[in-house]
Amino acid sequence: MPPTKTGHFGHALLKCLSVLQLCGVLACLPVAAAGESVKIGILAYRSKPQTLAQWQPLAVALKQALPDRDFAIETFDFDELALAVASRQVDFVLTNPGHYIQLSKRNGLSAPLATLALNDRDPERAIMAFGGVIFSRADDAGIDTILDLKGKTIAVTGIDSLSGYQLQAYEFQRGGGNLSQQAKLLQTGMPQDNVVDAVLNRRAEVGLVRTGVLEELAGEGKLDMRQIKIINRQPLPGYPHLLSTRLYPEWPFAAMPQTDENLARHVAAALFMLEENKAATRAIGIHGFGVPADYTAIADVLRDMRVPPYDVVPSFTLKDIWLRYQWPLLAALLIIGVFLLLTLNLLLVKRKLVVQRKLLLEQKQQLLDSETFLRTLIGTLPDLIWLKNADGVYLACNPRFEGFFGAEEQAIVGKTDYDFVDKASADSFRAHDMLAMQKDGPYLIEKWVTFADDGHKELLETLKIPMRDAAGQFIGVLGIGHDITERKQAEEKLSLAASVFTHAREGILITDVDGRIIDVNDTFTAITGYSREEALHRNPSMLKSDRQNKAFYAAMWADLKEKGEWSGELWNRRKNGQLYAEILTISAVRDAQGNTQHYVALFSDITPFKEYEQQLERIAHYDALTGLPNRILLADRLRLAMMQALRRGQKVAVVFLDLDGFKAVNDTFGHDMGDELLTALAGRMKQTLRESDTLARLGGDEFVAVLVDLPDTEACLPLLSRLLTAASQPVVYGESAMLVSASLGVSFYPQAEDIDADQLLRQADQAMYQAKMKGKNQYHLFEAD
Repeated sequence: MPPTKTGHFGHALLKCLSVLQLCGVLACLPVAAAGESVKIGILAYRSKPQTLAQWQPLAVALKQALPDRDFAIETFDFDELALAVASRQVDFVLTNPGHYIQLSKRNGLSAPLATLALNDRDPERAIMAFGGVIFSRADDAGIDTILDLKGKTIAVTGIDSLSGYQLQAYEFQRGGGNLSQQAKLLQTGMPQDNVVDAVLNRRAEVGLVRTGVLEELAGEGKLDMRQIKIINRQPLPGYPHLLSTRLYPEWPFAAMPQTDENLARHVAAALFMLEENKAATRAIGIHGFGVPADYTAIADVLRDMRVPPYDVVPSFTLKDIWLRYQWPLLAALLIIGVFLLLTLNLLLVKRKLVVQRKLLLEQKQQLLDSETFLRTLIGTLPDLIWLKNADGVYLACNPRFEGFFGAEEQAIVGKTDYDFVDKASADSFRAHDMLAMQKDGPYLIEKWVTFADDGHKELLETLKIPMRDAAGQFIGVLGIGHDITERKQAEEKLSLAASVFTHAREGILITDVDGRIIDVNDTFTAITGYSREEALHRNPSMLKSDRQNKAFYAAMWADLKEKGEWSGELWNRRKNGQLYAEILTISAVRDAQGNTQHYVALFSDITPFKEYEQQLERIAHYDALTGLPNRILLADRLRLAMMQALRRGQKVAVVFLDLDGFKAVNDTFGHDMGDELLTALAGRMKQTLRESDTLARLGGDEFVAVLVDLPDTEACLPLLSRLLTAASQPVVYGESAMLVSASLGVSFYPQAEDIDADQLLRQADQAMYQAKMKGKNQYHLFEAD
């Protein structure tokens, strides 16, 4: 199972819809009675104090979301949590999926309300899957694969731990082994830190822990990753943790049977919105909670391993029958076997007598049938067949040969080649017969011949074989002529295709039906940098650049399977790591039954065209003088900032900036110096802003700044002051110093009245003129009526 990530648009949309739906439910539900304490039981795979400290912020966050409730976090090991659930001491449970399935079967827990989402390296993404890790000491040279675990001492927290034993044991079982029987288990108890200590202190040779534990210990300074090595490592792209097993859904959050349904819905909604509480998620060390996952795969693992709750075996099996009635069954089988042998012997004797009785009659008939069969077989073969004696006189021929001479067999037998073809051809046939007799072995030639019956021509591959009887006496020369006209034509076509393949200006790649490369041409090597030997038997994904997502390739393969072809543009990566754009056409090569046999891909390098497009796009969206965004790009960023402000509940400031005294600089120093001034001031003003803000040039000496993520209008004042300071500092060019100032007009969004981006700019423009009227070198805030 691949790692599940929530950073993509589709998952984010699904999560938003789920949260909105639950929020709608919460709005319609009554709030539970105040003052009741809600207990959340959490399985501690690290130490219980450490786990309690980690998850305590969850209680605070839930209290903030549901102020009429008090929440308490309690941590347990496996047995303690099972007892707490059985005695109804908790209201909600957060545990590993295997333990959840056991508790659900025994105590009737609710379906998962949410699934835990951990942090990825990318803060916008989450990990909703985990697995098991198998590790040993780095200096232990005898353990390199999962099969090497046989006979080793393995540290585990307990055999009831899903990620600390069962997932790794399931991988071992899939290889045909039984870890509990073929290895010595050292059960350390929780937390899983004990397993790492056991391996490092050489009390065990191998350790089993869940994903993320080793990285956490390393981050806490308790483990040097160079001390260990990972066994059966799974190289899953994008998954940030060391991994030795398949991936399974993260921990479920479930409600106890006695928990009020309305409370469960409130808590579920709060968990889904926990991601927005960055302080809480950072304190806990998680990304938040996502929609409930499907835990069928976990149930399948537990069922295959026959561990709780699927450890109940049938009370009476075939093995039980055998153990109980072993000797009576052996005696019965022996008696039946003797009876069958006697019966079979009688049948064989009877059959032998019948066969012997019929044998004489059948042998006589077979002699007659064999001659008829042989003549029929030779007559129906598509090849020309004939037999000549040592003097070149024909002894027999088949119907195909009759067509060659234009005469029937009885007219051919007793004559030679000179009676049917011209002397030159007859001399050639006779010479080849003599060569076959001299060689006393097969003799092969190719020759174009013309058939006398209808005048058509064929290229015959003729095999001439000297024949001898059982006594070794020479009988004659057997000739077999096979039509290879179509084969020769096919060979010529293949030769032409090979020439086109070799000299084509497009890169050509051919794969088998499983996507393994079976041939490439020279242009492929020139474009990708991979030689033919490097590319053979590999998958074209070696060129993958990650510029296209999984959905892109899924659509590509859907078209190939449905239509038999796909064409489009994509980005790939050369052997040296350089990205390049290509226009690609893939076609499926199918046999006569419509089954795909190969895929042929033709592509051309269009990187120069793409670079030219990027240059055009740069010209279209950026000011040529200052390199700042122009009016078009400003409009896009302003609209985006306005949408984000509404979603985040913050403000956007639009600052219209006009330089004071710029015309005088142009008149005094010239336009070239004026351009230098604009470029220098643009750089200064951009440096005063934050990375998330935008500074654009509208034209001349007019600029617009978009300030985002402002909690209120006063938050932009320091930025306005820095802009004024940056604009008023002198610009020295050569021996000349140019000095101007700036007048700023500011408008804010959102306002009481709904306005668009153009109205915001006009308001800021009006405010800027107010600043100029008040004396310049200052800012003025637009006041909406």
